[in-house]
Amino acid sequence: MSDWPNHARRLASHCDSLVFHPEVTGWLSKNRGEPIGVACSGGVDSLALLLLAWTRLREQRKDLRVLHLNHGVRGADADTDEQFVLRVADDLGIPVLSEMADLPAGVKVGEETLRNERMAFFANSGCSAILLGHHADDVAETLLMRLCRGAGTEGLAAPRPISQPNQLGGLHLRPMLDWSREAIESAMKTARIPWREDDSNAKLDYFRNRVRHRVWPELTLASPVNALAGTTRSRTLLHEDAVALEQWLDAVYPSTQVEAELPASLFVGMPKALWRRGLLRWISHIEAHGSLSARAIDDLLERWMAGESVRVSVGTSQFIEGDQKQRLRLVGANEEAPCWREQALPFSSAIALPNGYWLHARLAKLDDSMRTRILRGDVSETRDVYLSPGDPSPPWQIRLWRPGDRYHPLGAPGSRKLQDCFTDRRIPERERNRLPVVCDGSGTIVWVPGLPPNEKRRLSAEAESALWLTYQPF
Repeated sequence: MSDWPNHARRLASHCDSLVFHPEVTGWLSKNRGEPIGVACSGGVDSLALLLLAWTRLREQRKDLRVLHLNHGVRGADADTDEQFVLRVADDLGIPVLSEMADLPAGVKVGEETLRNERMAFFANSGCSAILLGHHADDVAETLLMRLCRGAGTEGLAAPRPISQPNQLGGLHLRPMLDWSREAIESAMKTARIPWREDDSNAKLDYFRNRVRHRVWPELTLASPVNALAGTTRSRTLLHEDAVALEQWLDAVYPSTQVEAELPASLFVGMPKALWRRGLLRWISHIEAHGSLSARAIDDLLERWMAGESVRVSVGTSQFIEGDQKQRLRLVGANEEAPCWREQALPFSSAIALPNGYWLHARLAKLDDSMRTRILRGDVSETRDVYLSPGDPSPPWQIRLWRPGDRYHPLGAPGSRKLQDCFTDRRIPERERNRLPVVCDGSGTIVWVPGLPPNEKRRLSAEAESALWLTYQPF
């Protein structure tokens, strides 16, 4: 039987130059007597963390708990990992909480599902804090992965030395965050300490593994400087910026003052980053974050800042709605949508619509610069469109969308249902029933705000004038 206390002491003697992150040691020194979990899979990183926690936290050994989750996706190998961790913990005299993940048998699961299982296991462990074996190589991989997903400072600053991913669970502490994988493995080998290898880490099924085995090695070779040191420093700087922005937001929009409505007046004159953070804080408060994609949040932010009316679905029965006073609120689906009867649209008119918008129609002279912008597609189809006017008689009309409506979108090979176009542009059903459908004198649909104009009304490269339609809030 292995003598794990002696293994731990040998490892500690080879790790004198590797110190735990100061934020983590600071928290531990102020929170003695709290139950502390050590997440251990049996792999080199988490095993090194367990052994060093046992040697360096002598006064808190009685507070340590080993946490091991058997995902059950690697069959007998996973069971052997579990028995290995149980033997180590028993030899060190540390209690163990070990569970089997509740995953469907015979079904391949993704990274997100596995991570969610771990987070739930940690949250239900009863520990005030969980020590995790993340290191500098994990930081580099996470940074690259989140860059691909379009993360901001909050996402790119992860993983942090201290974080709380779940309000119901304990803090996550990462004492080895600035250590390299190479340094950890070298110390373990020098101390002649065995560990378990997870063969799934070598497979390219998961995004992280592809970054680890394909992208990161090539980037390290291509970089003229130490790439690992650079990504570690970048994470630290991003973390500092994220903390500063969060403190600035707290001064403008404290989390204790988040209410049912979010007024734009709080952020007037502030940088866009504060608007975004305020919006995300409010969305989290109304528990709608999981219902909105990154693209939907970006669009909501732009329209809210611009003072446009907005209505965005956050489920089957609720919407985020913004009015002309730039106040966002959560509303129910049973609120009546404004409607209007079919009415004429003269070429020189401004019609006030019941949904709080103006629809302006006027003939515009085109110079070379404006014509080039229009033909290049630089004009927002949400607010403005320039059409070939043709014959203004009989007069053009506006009406509401009708089931079965079709038209020929600009650049498309043929006609399409409006309903399909709305779906492609992610225009919520509630909003579809509020938008004006612009038809020419023959009843042909020529434009709906948010969609491309009709191909038949495309401007020519020689056009000297156009019918300019604008859709904007009161």
